[in-house]
Amino acid sequence: MIFTIDFCQSQSWEIVGNELYFIQTSSTVDGHDTTSMEQDVAMFVSNIRPALEAPNTAVDNPNNVPYAQDRRTDLVCPICKMALTNADHYFACPSEHGFLVNGQALIAIKRKTLELPIVPAGSSVAHKSLTCPSCGTAMVLVDFDGSQTVIDTCPNCPYRWLDGSDVAAIAR
Repeated sequence: MIFTIDFCQSQSWEIVGNELYFIQTSSTVDGHDTTSMEQDVAMFVSNIRPALEAPNTAVDNPNNVPYAQDRRTDLVCPICKMALTNADHYFACPSEHGFLVNGQALIAIKRKTLELPIVPAGSSVAHKSLTCPSCGTAMVLVDFDGSQTVIDTCPNCPYRWLDGSDVAAIAR
């Protein structure tokens, strides 16, 4: 159980449909752990599989929004604090600072099945640590899919903040 908790805190992952996605693909190797990322993932999956295969008999929480159907209108850009525009699969800053997306949208951008508006060069603003517009948690920087693209990721909820340059790099 300790491994699973450590893994969940150190890796950015989520389940979309019946697929498990890892946004951060670096190993959890430290000075005392010599396992590879593949070994860590295999151990993680074996630890969470029983919970995933168990039937869910709990009553749905009426406050939970169905995944990918977030229709809130009170979210603000973490850079300029203007109200985010709610599009079908993402939220956009009206000042073109970036987009708030969940993992499902991020995967669709990578697969080129979701296109975000082109952000003019220079509209991405250098920023320090961002606060998640959805839950207020400090976002962390994560290497996307083992690439050189670093995105702001919320460790508490399914959202990521993408600057215009992030979108272009992910869609390549």
